[in-house]
Amino acid sequence: MKLLVFAHTPPPHHGQSYMVQLMLEGFGGDQKLPSAVPAAEYGIECYHVNVQLSDDLEDIGSLRGSKLKRLCNACREALQLRKEFGIDTLYYVPAPAKASAIIRDWLVLAALRPFFKKVVLHWHAFGVGFWARSLVESPGGEGYKTCPPPILFGIFDPFARYLTRLSYRGCDLSIALTDYNVSDAEALAPKQTVVVPNGIPDQCGDRFPLVLERRLARLRDRQEKAIPSSEGHPQSVSRDAPTFDLLFLSHCTREKGLFVAMDAVETVNQDLVRQRANLRVRMVIAGKFQNESERAEFHRRANSLENVSNHSPFMYVGHVDSERKAVLLAECDALIFPTFFQPETFGLVMVEALSFGLPVIATKWRGTSDILRRDLPSLSIPENSEDLSRQLKAAMDFSDFAQLRQSFLERYSLPAFLDSLARNLKTV
Repeated sequence: MKLLVFAHTPPPHHGQSYMVQLMLEGFGGDQKLPSAVPAAEYGIECYHVNVQLSDDLEDIGSLRGSKLKRLCNACREALQLRKEFGIDTLYYVPAPAKASAIIRDWLVLAALRPFFKKVVLHWHAFGVGFWARSLVESPGGEGYKTCPPPILFGIFDPFARYLTRLSYRGCDLSIALTDYNVSDAEALAPKQTVVVPNGIPDQCGDRFPLVLERRLARLRDRQEKAIPSSEGHPQSVSRDAPTFDLLFLSHCTREKGLFVAMDAVETVNQDLVRQRANLRVRMVIAGKFQNESERAEFHRRANSLENVSNHSPFMYVGHVDSERKAVLLAECDALIFPTFFQPETFGLVMVEALSFGLPVIATKWRGTSDILRRDLPSLSIPENSEDLSRQLKAAMDFSDFAQLRQSFLERYSLPAFLDSLARNLKTV
């Protein structure tokens, strides 16, 4: 099977571009390059057009004339590859529910669909289908506020919705990342919809026995030493007091849950003081800030706590490379991921955590529930720091780390992803 992959790979680096890169590498690389060798076990040849319209994460979604020129050149390259190599299937990653990105999809699909017999849409973002059909969403489940469809084009929104339905309608295969995302894809009337969870390379590998041993030792240490004082006043934390180390690994934004996580950590630490427990919670923050106001708010709050207690429970380490990230995933006691980010559909960082047997403290938000429901069924209400603090306390006693690792190997490893993706692609 020959596939024209019309999608971008890093940079900029985010979940969607990374998964496209893993797919291309797994299937044998870009076949228009002399060095590429098709992966015989999958039977799919990929011909890649790198639609790199944005220079960095901050540039995504912006409108510039140079982007239109890049897009036209990419479409021209796609048609040349179709003719040269006899490719009849177009693989495309649709837009999130943003006006500029939807306009891009109109242009691409209008230019390319007539020339390809088959079209595959891989939905890494959520919202276009619900917006195009004017459907109301409840991304946080029952008891959380609903999300009515946004107005993206002002008074022209009804026409834009119609044009979007026309552009996507009748594609041969829609690929959703989780069960939750199926409804958004099916709102645009594909011929077939399947669920293929993302999968990533195993970053832990043979190190897991040592990681598991360390996790269990830290759990025993907390249970043995975090004994409440019998005195009638809050005790001072001893120098050898155990800590429960959280990892926040994401873009440092409000919608990714940074400040809700900080609230929860402060609440739990205050409870531990009242209980006179010889234990504290710390949080390592790894990622980039997207705007200066949130950066300033974070540092103000972290510094104010440091002035009060001579140490802050928050440690910002900035953007980390893959090697440093693996160390953090191995050494921390839990990942905290209280997202309520509107385009969120999957959350690769949760899968990375599972590969290290790392418990995840997350919100019930779109596909996060599908990823974690078998192993960590209790998820917090989005934007609710009190509920998040309860989940944090429960995670302190979690011990089934090996089962988390097993879930990763069975459902979210790179071979599992490539096998499922290839099998479903070949149905078209």
